[in-house]
This record gives sequence, structure tokens and C-alpha cells, in this order.
Amino acid sequence: MWFVHENLKREKKKEEEAEAEIFTLGGTLTLKPAALTSSISSITWKHNDNLLAEQLNKESPPDYYPPTEKRISLNFKTGELSIIKLTEKDAGKYNVEINTVIQNVGYQVKIIKRVPVPTVVVQPLACSETSPNCSLDCQGDVTGAGTVRYFWKEDDGDWKESAKKKEIKNDVDMQTIKEFFCKVKNSVSDEESLATKNPFYKETRSWCLLLVCFQPFPMGWTFGEKSKKKMFILTNQEHVDMICF
Repeated sequence: MWFVHENLKREKKKEEEAEAEIFTLGGTLTLKPAALTSSISSITWKHNDNLLAEQLNKESPPDYYPPTEKRISLNFKTGELSIIKLTEKDAGKYNVEINTVIQNVGYQVKIIKRVPVPTVVVQPLACSETSPNCSLDCQGDVTGAGTVRYFWKEDDGDWKESAKKKEIKNDVDMQTIKEFFCKVKNSVSDEESLATKNPFYKETRSWCLLLVCFQPFPMGWTFGEKSKKKMFILTNQEHVDMICF
């Protein structure tokens, strides 16, 4: 008998975990009973074994119980239960009884916060273009946000999942990256940071070679062959060839 009892407990636990639901703090919760084989003649919802809502027949209005009576609604036809403006106290176990039969599947509800807009912080504060290496920290208060994941992006590249902190090394490849972005994500929301400048970024510059010939030419501009530009200095009429690369 003990063995059978323990097996039943494990099966019940598995069913409840399979029906786990996560909702956003301040959002709306909607729970729906399992598929029905007949129309509803009576329905009762409970939260942590306390009466939450019930309707004994389709002619009578539903009864709602504290402390959620002003935030709750019940659809008698479908059996759906809805609660608005969710608080942390709305988390817990929900069960439904339809036509005086308690459904086997319960609902374990978790209420979590949306993630904040993160900020990329360069560490240490003394990090500069001469530092051999530094780190980037994707910061934001994720208390109450449940399990969070972190992502990083370089310039216009793709998002890549990684750790909260990102190590960067001052090498040739790193010096070509201009900006970094981080993103925080949980099961109900995601937010991206603003761009943060790479402390190791080195801007590439183009150079021009001026060839000056002291021969008189008409004033003005003209264009030569290929990519060579011929320019005439207005002050002294000198001929200048400009080659850029």
C-alpha cells in the first residue's frame, strides 16, 4: 500500500509540474480546464485550497471570494478563470471542480517581474585604450524576474547568448568593433541596452598623397582618369594631383 501511495504522489506531482504556468506581475492570468466531455452544470475554482470562484448553475451569478473578488472573472460556458492586475500573492496552486468532480490536473502558477532595461558597464573604471584587457557587465536589477538569460551583440552583428559578464582583449580584431549591446530575457519579457562604446576601438583613416606641379592651368575643378582627381589651386594657379587610398 505504501508503494502504491508513493507512486500516486509522484504521478500527481508530474501532472502538476507539466501544467506549470508563468505570468507577469501586474498582468492577467487565464486558466482553462482540461477538455470537457459534457457541458458544465457547476464549477468551483480554488487557490491554495481556498475558495476563489464558483457558480452552481448557469442561471445563478458566480460568487467571487476575497482577496481577489474585484479582480476575478469566470466564464461558465468554457470554465475559464481570469485574474487581472496580478500580485505576488496570486502565485500558488489552482484546482478546479466541474460538475462536482475535481479535475486531476492542477495548475502551479508563478508570478514574475518583467526584466529591466539593462546597462553595459565597462570594468574596471580605469579601463582605457591602453589596457591589455577589460570586461563588460550587463547590469540591471532582475530580482523577482525568475530565470534570466543574457545575450551580447557587436555592432550590427547577431545576438549571441552568453554570460552576464563579457571579457574583451585588446587585440587587432577587438579594435575593429565600435559598439557593444547586451540583452536580458526571461520567460515573459526581454529588454536591450543602449550602445556602449568599445574602449579598444581604433578608427581606420584614409590617407591622401598630393602631387604638386608648378605649371599654370585654368582656375577650377576637373576630373582625370580612373580615381585620380586633378585640382587647381585658386590662389596661385598651381596644378595639384590628389591620390587617395
